[in-house]
Amino acid sequence: MNIREKIKQEIDSLSDEEVEKLEKLIISLKTKKRTDGLPTFDLGGKFDKMKLRKEAYE
Repeated sequence: MNIREKIKQEIDSLSDEEVEKLEKLIISLKTKKRTDGLPTFDLGGKFDKMKLRKEAYE
């Protein structure tokens, strides 16, 4: 049994209320835009190439 068949089988066993929640989750996953963090600017300074988060926690 492949993954799609397993997922379909699990969906068939859900209640109508759970299926509606699942639909909302799927829609949110499809529409959610991923970002890798805040936009940054290269200003030619010493902190431009530094991993600031790593430095802050060391």
